[in-house]
Amino acid sequence: MKQHVPGALAWCAVLSLLLGACGGTAASPSPPPSGPAAASASVQAAPSGGAKPSGAASASPAASGLTNVKVGFSQLTGSEAPLYLAADHKFFQKYGIKANVIRVQGTAMPPAMQSGELQFGTIGGSELVSVNVGGLPMVMLVAAHNVPVFSLYGAKGVNDVKDLAGKSIAVTSIGSATDAAAHLFMQHFGLDQQVKHQAGGTAQGILAVLERGDAAAGIISPPQTVKAAQEGMKELVNGPKLGVPFVQAGITVTRAYLKSNPDTVKAFLHGYYDAWKFTSNPANEAAVIQTIIKWTKTDQPSAKATYDYLMPSWSRKGMPAVDLGGIQTIIDLNQNPKAKTVKPDSIVDTSLLAGIAS
Repeated sequence: MKQHVPGALAWCAVLSLLLGACGGTAASPSPPPSGPAAASASVQAAPSGGAKPSGAASASPAASGLTNVKVGFSQLTGSEAPLYLAADHKFFQKYGIKANVIRVQGTAMPPAMQSGELQFGTIGGSELVSVNVGGLPMVMLVAAHNVPVFSLYGAKGVNDVKDLAGKSIAVTSIGSATDAAAHLFMQHFGLDQQVKHQAGGTAQGILAVLERGDAAAGIISPPQTVKAAQEGMKELVNGPKLGVPFVQAGITVTRAYLKSNPDTVKAFLHGYYDAWKFTSNPANEAAVIQTIIKWTKTDQPSAKATYDYLMPSWSRKGMPAVDLGGIQTIIDLNQNPKAKTVKPDSIVDTSLLAGIAS
């Protein structure tokens, strides 16, 4: 996996949020379930020769008296349902937070958080390890999933994992959570050195790659898995059933922001934890499914299948605390030798959640 190092390349990634610079994919804001679309994060270039942004910029107070924060997520999938629900049902507002939830390309999220344009992000475990190795101290506070909620689907005509030898697997981007999952799955079947990885950009992009037959398989998640099955594609690996500890993603902040804004971070986590409890309660199935429909722009049957696929992960014992064993899996998968020196507890802080959930 490629590491993501702050500096000139990171600033180029930040600018790509709006400008699509460096050949990257421009980030697009995801509209909230109702009302006008949220504005994407604005980016100001650092003055020439100036100091690097610390990521410690304070969230701004809203006219309503709530504290404004920007929260990034990378893919329109059902796996982000607790975050969507927190926005939908105003769980954050209960604790004095006005959260602007926007979609940002996964690998562009850490530098955007470093610049202070985002305060929170659902960072993949793979990105978390890489940015810390690269010199940007970030810490994960809660997990979105402690197992890979991805499936490996073969393109039409590919019916067995063994058929992938010498071929390629589509992932969102190299170094992303989907990329890490692809390595994990292939290692499990002894094929990791026999397949190539190619970038598809988004979850929807990966499905399009498979439909065209431009890759032999792809890492996707619901509701794209439903569409793949409808197209006659076969599931080769089911991540939740594989059950290997794997922190797919989680709510993350820079250490500088956590140090400067502990009360805001704690309030945000209160709202997120309430949304998590709501999501994982079977009594709220109908409301969760409606939120999945709104945010992923899918139909009711697909949203229901998404809910059924993800519920075992949401209700997994210990959630949403970060599984340190799942972080270790990510470290072991990272191809940068420096990553092997990272200790899971050095990039995870469970203390705030422990105080909230107790």
